[in-house]
Amino acid sequence: MSEVAHIQDLSHELRRSPQDLEIRRAAQETHSRLRALQDRLRLTSKSVATQEAARRLQHYSYYQWRSTIGGRGEFWQAHEEIRTWLTAFNIAARKELGLEGSSVYQDPPEGFPIPGDRPRSAAGSESDPATP
Repeated sequence: MSEVAHIQDLSHELRRSPQDLEIRRAAQETHSRLRALQDRLRLTSKSVATQEAARRLQHYSYYQWRSTIGGRGEFWQAHEEIRTWLTAFNIAARKELGLEGSSVYQDPPEGFPIPGDRPRSAAGSESDPATP
C-alpha cells in the first residue's frame, strides 16, 4: 500500500501549498494508481475483509487529498480512518497469507516524540498533531 503512503505525503504537501499544480497532478496520478491497485486486489484476493479494507483505504485517501484543495472531507479525520483501515488491511492480508497467528504492529495514536522537542500537553493540538 505504498500508494496510500504516497498520497498521504502529497496531501500533507498540498496543505502547505494547495495551489501547487505539480503536487496536484502528482496526487491525481497517485490516486489513479491506487484505484488500479484496489481493483486488481478485488480480482485476486479471496478475502472480503482484505478487499473491503483496501477499498476503505482508497476512499479515505481520496477524501484526505480532496480536502486539501477545498473538496469535501476533513483532513485529520480521514488521516485517522486511514490509520484504522491500514491496520485492518494488514491483519486481513496477513490472515489470507496464512500469518494469522502473528500480531500487527501499530504506531501509538499520539505518534512518536520528536527528538529535542518539549513534551506536548496531554490533550495535544489539532493544529499541530504528531506527524510521521
